[in-house]
Amino acid sequence: MFLKKELEEVRIQALGADRLDLSVSQVSVYWHIDHLLRAIIGICKALEDADPSAFRYRFSLSKFLVFTFQYIPRGTARAPKATIPQDSISQEALIDKLQKASKLLDSVERLPSSSFFTHYIFGQLNFKDSMKMIKIHTRHHLRIIRSIKKGQ
Repeated sequence: MFLKKELEEVRIQALGADRLDLSVSQVSVYWHIDHLLRAIIGICKALEDADPSAFRYRFSLSKFLVFTFQYIPRGTARAPKATIPQDSISQEALIDKLQKASKLLDSVERLPSSSFFTHYIFGQLNFKDSMKMIKIHTRHHLRIIRSIKKGQ
């Protein structure tokens, strides 16, 4: 399964206590988990809904750098509104979202390679690049979560 190791770490972090360390991040561990799961769910749904014939490649220097180094520098981008948690975040809600994200990741593996997702900075990402984006983004937030937990 795609992202198996990362999703297991997300599950373990979600089962732990919510923490906040303002020297690392302005938001809590649960916020990061909820955000990364919202991103996975949103990208998977976009891949399912995409019209592959509408895909148009466009070079993006930002995408080139992030994908080459497989690293998102902290604090360089703002999350799209759809991926920002609005309500209080419960452990149960995180586990439900995690299960939904896992099922969607399994189901999109059967989509054609011409499926795509439109990223708000990088533009249209084909299926392969969309999956790479999910992995880079998930690992980015897991690094932040580890830093928050290490600080306390």
